[in-house]
Amino acid sequence: KSEWTLITRAGTIGRMAYARPDMDGLACSEDVLRVIPDAEKIPPGYLYSYLSSKFGVPLVVGGTYGAIIQHIEPNHIADLPVPRLGQKLENKAHSLVAEAAVLRSRAARALQEAIKSVELTLHVPMHRADGAAPLTQSVMSSTIRSEMRFEGYYYNSYALTVDRWALGHPNGFWSLGEVADVFDVPPFKHIYVEPGYGPPFFTSGDLFLLDRHAEKYLSKTRTRDLHKYVIEQGWVLLARSGQLGGILGRPQFADSALHQACTSDHVIRMVAKTIPAGYLYAYLATPSVGYVLLTRTMTGASIPALWPTYLKKLRVVKATPRFMGRIHEQVTEAFEDRVKATALENEARRLVEQAIEKEAAN
Repeated sequence: KSEWTLITRAGTIGRMAYARPDMDGLACSEDVLRVIPDAEKIPPGYLYSYLSSKFGVPLVVGGTYGAIIQHIEPNHIADLPVPRLGQKLENKAHSLVAEAAVLRSRAARALQEAIKSVELTLHVPMHRADGAAPLTQSVMSSTIRSEMRFEGYYYNSYALTVDRWALGHPNGFWSLGEVADVFDVPPFKHIYVEPGYGPPFFTSGDLFLLDRHAEKYLSKTRTRDLHKYVIEQGWVLLARSGQLGGILGRPQFADSALHQACTSDHVIRMVAKTIPAGYLYAYLATPSVGYVLLTRTMTGASIPALWPTYLKKLRVVKATPRFMGRIHEQVTEAFEDRVKATALENEARRLVEQAIEKEAAN
């Protein structure tokens, strides 16, 4: 339900999230602890702010057990003390967290609407399971020679349907390489430093977190060719490797919180040149077109990977400049709402932490 505090309880423990309005009624894994506040006794947003603060997290993870895979149980945190800092401050922290939750919900809804608008406007083919998928498929040897691809998944029937749809679309199409610079960066040695001594560093997995909180920072003096790894706002990013059905083939949009940060060589960069970046993101994020065309190009079995060489050939169906501009604004605003939400939650935690430190000093 909304206003619950959710805490990871196995593996990477102590990660927290505040349940937003758009999460109300969803299901959740048994590896997540539910902290259900009594709103008559304590503001839910304040409780979340305290538990996720620098004072609350150590108390939560302090009850862990297990050597290989650590766990925490409900009874380990049920008796944790929660300081009362006055109605005014607690309500202020709650209002900040509640406003952040609304922004996150609005952002999620806006991104869904943008992607849906692309699907409806372009009349994309929607996948329908008409009985069992065929177990075998014939591919002409001439096709294999022209495509220079021998992987069976490249020729899966739905991907071929989508590619033919893009090829014959009345709007026409661009190749991805025409409308965007698509490139990767060489592997490099990661030399980490304390915050303030270098730019924030995000892994390919970090890019999928709602909060742009860097946990590592690269040395700006000892990282060779540091400029190659810097990203800018408005770039579209792809995890180079991962699992089908996971992060592979799911684009991310670089918001203002990622501007001038660094990311790893496991991230492919796409810099829009002649079309709005937000439209490129929304098109590639469509599950029935973008995801299918992106994952079709992957290579490898155990850990599939994407490559700029193949991605540049991907077909991007054209749309009117007005429509593409509207989608770009919608996507950009949604990602900036998420940045604002993070700032609001940070402010709520700061208020709580300062109040606790002040009381301790007295």
